[in-house]
Amino acid sequence: MDETRDLGIALSGGGHRATAFALGSLLAVVDADLNRNTISVSSVSGGSIANAIAMTGPDFGQATASQFEEHIRPALVAVAERGLLLGGAPATRWYLRFTLGAAALGVVALVASFVVAVLDFTVAALIVLVIGVVLLVIAWVLLRQRSARVSAAIDDELLGGRKRTMSDVANMDSSVHHVMCTTELQSGEPFYFTNRCVWNYRFGGSTSANGVHLADAVQASACVPGAFNPRRIRLADVGLSNLTIQAPGQPSKVIEHVVLDDGGTYDNMADEWEYGFDNRAENFAELRSVQSQRAGYLVVVNASAGWNTPQPIGNSGLALEIAGLVCGSTELAKMP
Repeated sequence: MDETRDLGIALSGGGHRATAFALGSLLAVVDADLNRNTISVSSVSGGSIANAIAMTGPDFGQATASQFEEHIRPALVAVAERGLLLGGAPATRWYLRFTLGAAALGVVALVASFVVAVLDFTVAALIVLVIGVVLLVIAWVLLRQRSARVSAAIDDELLGGRKRTMSDVANMDSSVHHVMCTTELQSGEPFYFTNRCVWNYRFGGSTSANGVHLADAVQASACVPGAFNPRRIRLADVGLSNLTIQAPGQPSKVIEHVVLDDGGTYDNMADEWEYGFDNRAENFAELRSVQSQRAGYLVVVNASAGWNTPQPIGNSGLALEIAGLVCGSTELAKMP
């Protein structure tokens, strides 16, 4: 491992904008030949989509600008022209149409059953009611598949449709440690998928091969609460042991799964990987075998902030006083 590499890059969350922003930033790094100094690329949410794209192409740490640009072009086109989450991608288009259609028809059927019942057509009202309930159940079943459907879209649209596992990417030649952050809901702590290991403070770390699909790890990192359902992954499937816990006066319980949500729930800048590296290495002896050292420099690619749109402020009275307090405290909070 090249110990002269000392640059860390952190890719923030922020949806498709973060994906495009991060890919452009990574291209700028390659164009400046700084990729040859990069030791890690950590990411969260939309940034993790970009990180996975970079992970599955030519070695980011050695690629030329033309090679990297050629690799990311199809994914950028897909993100810019079709997207993944609003039905533009073939993998989600019909799924969303069927889900919304079943829900809409179910609601219409329930309302119609009430109207028919008022008109005293009891049998017809019951039939329409049953149809409405069935349609809503279908919509609910489809809705619960939304995370898996988006995983399929990420794989098909952005990662070449090869259904790579984390073991597959671990076997690819890479001079850079690619790290994707999720939030483990049971512990309230980050859970990291990388091209070389997995890690969580509560459950430990492992460099063993695991069969989790790369697209599932990416989707877990971009699993916005509410918009998607949390991902449950067996600890054994990522090379970790079950965890036994026991609260005072309570029977012991065995945790067999991690429950993962958007990494931005814990750290939307993805900078925690490098900031906490030394402490993590003390608790995970094998970590320095997959990343030799903490980055000496960290570039944070922040695509999560809003656009700099001017906001009008009242010019007199109490409104002006309150605006001064709010805006002033906000700017102070941004200072290091």
